[in-house]
Amino acid sequence: MEYLDKEGFKIEEFDCVVGRGGLLRPMPSGTYRVTEKMIEDLKIGFQGEHASNLGVLFQSQ
Repeated sequence: MEYLDKEGFKIEEFDCVVGRGGLLRPMPSGTYRVTEKMIEDLKIGFQGEHASNLGVLFQSQ
């Protein structure tokens, strides 16, 4: 958030944010809305720990 602010971006002006999903349960490739189950799986490291897991957690805020 500090970086966006520093660069002059306002979060209210974004329509969406896209990022790598992390180590999720097997599913077909595509675009998905973040669910509570995804968040829980990433928090407990269901498929393992990886920095990309943070993408979903950040986007769900």
